[in-house]
Amino acid sequence: MTKAVKALNLIGYLIMIAVNTASAFEVFGGLDVGSVSDRYSTILTPEGFTFLIWIVIYFSLFLFTIYQMTKGADKVIALMGILFFFSCVLNSLWIIAWTFMQIGVSLVIMIVLLITVLVIYLKLNKEKYSASTIFVKAPFSIYLAWLCVAAAANFAVFFKSIGWRMAGISEEVWLVIVLAVLLMLTSYFVIKKKDFAFSAVIVWAMFGLLVRHLGELESAYPYAVGFIVFMFVVIIIENIYNLYKAMIR
Repeated sequence: MTKAVKALNLIGYLIMIAVNTASAFEVFGGLDVGSVSDRYSTILTPEGFTFLIWIVIYFSLFLFTIYQMTKGADKVIALMGILFFFSCVLNSLWIIAWTFMQIGVSLVIMIVLLITVLVIYLKLNKEKYSASTIFVKAPFSIYLAWLCVAAAANFAVFFKSIGWRMAGISEEVWLVIVLAVLLMLTSYFVIKKKDFAFSAVIVWAMFGLLVRHLGELESAYPYAVGFIVFMFVVIIIENIYNLYKAMIR
């Protein structure tokens, strides 16, 4: 059974990469992922270079896929079952729905994908095993962190696509609320899980958002910009505190 799951995981990863590659050539819907993002750009959309994080994500998941084929990964496979394969299928379906501009469908898929990766993350963090950081824990920390950001952005795009006026609340206030939620999530993973990789991805995403707000948007949302800087300070302090605690043990 374990061998079958490992093979399934490999197939799932290859399908995910194939679909991503095909989408770059506008095979689905005649658009790529970036083109759709540009059509529905929101104040939660970071600068374009930020999305290079997907290279890191797919490479780290490649490392996991190779590692999980080894015998030493049997315990990992027993913990997650076919959830990784399921996440690869969901990732592929999201890209197809997104590039066909089925924003509502893509949002539902994104939510299920986020939950799936969160369950994988929680299962893997129950146990300790060899090679756990580079090949197992880090890939899913990075993936989960970015999906938190992507899900927030997907919600923003969905609301824009249906013309929702945000209940009369200004865009800047909504942005600060979303950032506050992301900060609380990040603080949980940093303080409770000692997860530096998760926080690094959030900092990267916020840096991309800050660059866009200071550039293209020309500081039109000063409170949001201020809150992003505040997030940087809090996350850095939390990680320094973790490092200090580790050093004095």
